[in-house]
Amino acid sequence: MLRAIGTTRTTFRIRPGFHVRTPVFATFVRLMLPRMASVGIEPLTFAYFTAVAAGLGAGSISALNFALDYQVLPVSLIGVSFSLAVFPVLSAAFSSGDRDGFQRVLLRNVAIIGLLTSAAAVALFVLSGVLVDVLLGGGRFGPEAVALTASVVAVFAVSIPFDALAYPLSRALYATHNTVYQVISSFAGLGAVVLASQAMVGPLGILGIPLGYAAGVATKDVLLALFLIRRVRQIDISRPG
Repeated sequence: MLRAIGTTRTTFRIRPGFHVRTPVFATFVRLMLPRMASVGIEPLTFAYFTAVAAGLGAGSISALNFALDYQVLPVSLIGVSFSLAVFPVLSAAFSSGDRDGFQRVLLRNVAIIGLLTSAAAVALFVLSGVLVDVLLGGGRFGPEAVALTASVVAVFAVSIPFDALAYPLSRALYATHNTVYQVISSFAGLGAVVLASQAMVGPLGILGIPLGYAAGVATKDVLLALFLIRRVRQIDISRPG
């Protein structure tokens, strides 16, 4: 602050500057615009689930919303957190052309997230009834509501590892300065969610929604992995470290 005040005695003036005609800003825009196109996919997915659940009888929307709260917790705590933690390392490896380092960090991150979220999914599947009964049961939330919600929670547990793995795969693609492939995978996953849910809601009722979601995020994971393999092969190992 004192130095800023001192500049009033000189010809130098502090003022904001916007340098948009730079390679860095151009890269920022190129990466940001595709990413913005996929921001609304998750709200659209949940809005679609709500619309489907609305036609499945009383208690379906409540069961769906409560089940999503249980499903998202391990995905956020493990998938999102671990992916964000290694993103700078992946970016540095890509920038320096360290293909082996990039692959090593990515595979370790994917393995850890996969193992931890699989364990969380099994635990949630087994304990779904107890958790819902203890945390939500009572009053107007009677035994039927508990049973319905617990069944939806148990089936949603299947999607936890697939949902969580989308984060390290997406972050790895971002680290290679590509956001288009993630957007393509996200829209393909949304399409798979809709198609699978529509096919399974008829015979399975509300349980078709979490199964459709699992199919959708699994489809997204496969596409992300295929795109990522292509990007990793293009890492310039001749670049100085």
